[in-house]
Amino acid sequence: MQVNKQYFGTMADGRDVELYTLANDKGMTVQVMNYGGIVKSLVVPDRYGKGGDIVLGFDRLDDYLHQQFYMGAIIGRVCNRIGGAEFVLEGLTFPVTANAGIFQLHGGFTGFDRKLWEAVTSAEPDSASVSLHYVSKDGEEGYPGNLDVTAIYTLRNDNSLQLRFEATSDKPTPVNLTNHSYFNLAGEGSGSIYEHELTLNADFITSVNADNIPTGEMVAVKGTDFDFTQTHRLGERIHHLQNGYDNNYVLRMTSGIPGLMASMYEPLSGRQMQVYTSE
Repeated sequence: MQVNKQYFGTMADGRDVELYTLANDKGMTVQVMNYGGIVKSLVVPDRYGKGGDIVLGFDRLDDYLHQQFYMGAIIGRVCNRIGGAEFVLEGLTFPVTANAGIFQLHGGFTGFDRKLWEAVTSAEPDSASVSLHYVSKDGEEGYPGNLDVTAIYTLRNDNSLQLRFEATSDKPTPVNLTNHSYFNLAGEGSGSIYEHELTLNADFITSVNADNIPTGEMVAVKGTDFDFTQTHRLGERIHHLQNGYDNNYVLRMTSGIPGLMASMYEPLSGRQMQVYTSE
């Protein structure tokens, strides 16, 4: 297992951005930068042993600094939308920055995707890691409390990539962290993902209003175009939907116990991705 660091660019304020490459013995590599905790590339061999980058990304730092798609980034403090750009916690109302019309999206104007994280690397015989650390100050984007966050990317020799989040706060505060990578198992730039075959361990989605704000209602997927409890191609029914697939799926699992959430297969390359979570 190997870890390498290289210079990737300089931000407008003069701070340098570093790119960390983790590599295993089977031809799989992942590149993570300390700006935004962004996964720049994830190279995985296909059925013939040829590597291909299966996440979308850019070649230059400047493109990441000015993107609108949160490409590959860590999202926080709260991913997705906060309706009305405010929340109530322990009887108090907290207004947060409204960076998307009348609501907040993905943590505000300068969420975790736009922060420069502190990075520490490590390598073991069967794994390589980069640990990213950031402290979100009390009041940042409207959130209460100083939030101490660590995100650890670990590549293993079994061709698995793990992302572990740890966060502690000195005040009650909402925290909902995620990675925002876009995947194409056929390889970046290879066309649409309509032929990808998806299975989801979920019987419900969360209902949303016209602004994609969750209403609190859970809607059963059985008998609908959102049902992936049995395997379907992504392009099989997507054209029946006005907004495609942009939904929260409610997973069938016990919190705290890692379980299989999703399985995706791409027939031409033979690549298969399985996603596990403890949430």
